[in-house]
Amino acid sequence: MPKTNKFEKLARKPSDFKSAKQIPLIESLFNEESINLIYSKAGGMKSWLMMDLTRAISTGSTFLGYPATQQRVLYLDAEQADPDIAHRLQTMGLLDNENIVYVTQAEDSFDFSEESDREAFIEYVKAEDLRVIVFDNLRTMLTVESENDASAFSEINRFLVQLRSLGCTVFMVHHSTKDSARYAGSSNIATVYNTVIGLHDTSNGSAEYRQIVIEKNRSSLQGLIDINNQYINLVGDRFLLNNSQGLEESDIADQLLEELTALRIKNLSEVKLFLRQSCGMTISNGSFKNQSVVDLLKEASLPHQFTSVIKLQEQYKSAKEAPEYVFSDITEADPDACAEYY
Repeated sequence: MPKTNKFEKLARKPSDFKSAKQIPLIESLFNEESINLIYSKAGGMKSWLMMDLTRAISTGSTFLGYPATQQRVLYLDAEQADPDIAHRLQTMGLLDNENIVYVTQAEDSFDFSEESDREAFIEYVKAEDLRVIVFDNLRTMLTVESENDASAFSEINRFLVQLRSLGCTVFMVHHSTKDSARYAGSSNIATVYNTVIGLHDTSNGSAEYRQIVIEKNRSSLQGLIDINNQYINLVGDRFLLNNSQGLEESDIADQLLEELTALRIKNLSEVKLFLRQSCGMTISNGSFKNQSVVDLLKEASLPHQFTSVIKLQEQYKSAKEAPEYVFSDITEADPDACAEYY
């Protein structure tokens, strides 16, 4: 019997692609069946950002304000010890999340430079019907003699393409060069990636904020275009875009509410409780007006947690000029709208 040429099986007509559609996993940011690289320097909050992304996908909520489709997430952490993982999961409110499968390096560790581990992993993904995978991080899961050797990443790139062909969306965490200018290693690392995102220090060296730089956007997704060069910071259990500067007046209330929700604060009483517990402030019912909201929050030294309040103060000559409705929504927040975070 004549041997079948593999390319006879692989060859397709243009009409065979008619049913193929780009399906958003996170609206305007990441599509299903994509491969994405996120990198930063050591301690650059890349893992925290991936935990936030995991929170959004596993709960079907939002990531940087963009809605996510709920799916199970397989998170491979080959760096952190169990107590550190527990701390991060607790911070993100994920300790009881049933939609996350966590794999760590244990006694029977894994190395994806080994063909046997790649094959075993693919079998596991198929058996568990997993569709979203986070690898954290490339250096701890792959043994290479030199990251600058282009051929060193050929097998891992082929492995990622295999996962994509199974219907998986892949997020790979990686480190930057010493000067944080780009991802470390050969340019071949990013060959198969749909998206390459760098988290960089801010110009003033703030430890709280990171600048998002989109280096590759193969699908020209509008959300990635919009967040390019924006600043983010971790507030409560999620990252928020620091985009209050220049917002219309009616949008500032929405931004403030998003920040309060991230801190799991849903009404005026809880704002008061938060301030009392965090900085010993006691607020009477009659004093909580526009002026006092701005002054108290600024006096409490919380600009990284209430970005919109500080930006609001900068936009007006005095806090008294701020429209009343900007802060009225705090007292009207619907507890049910925040129910998924409790």
